[in-house]
Amino acid sequence: MLVFLDIDGVLRRVTSPASRFDLDCIEHFEGAVRQCEGARLVISSTWRVAVPLGVLRLFSSPDVRAGRGCHA
Repeated sequence: MLVFLDIDGVLRRVTSPASRFDLDCIEHFEGAVRQCEGARLVISSTWRVAVPLGVLRLFSSPDVRAGRGCHA
C-alpha cells in the first residue's frame, strides 16, 4: 500500500508557523500508518522541493522510517 503524504494539513496545522510540524499530528499520522501492514510513504507535498528527503525523514519515528520506506 502506498500512502501519499501532503504535509500541510496532515503533519502541521495551517495555523502553525510555516516551518513547524505539530507533534500530535505526527503521532496520529504515524499511529494510522503503523496499522497498515507494508505501507510505504510517498511525500507528495511541495515540501519535497524545498527540503531534502533525508531531512524530511527525520520528522518521523525511527520505526516508521525504517519499516515503511519513504519516497519523494
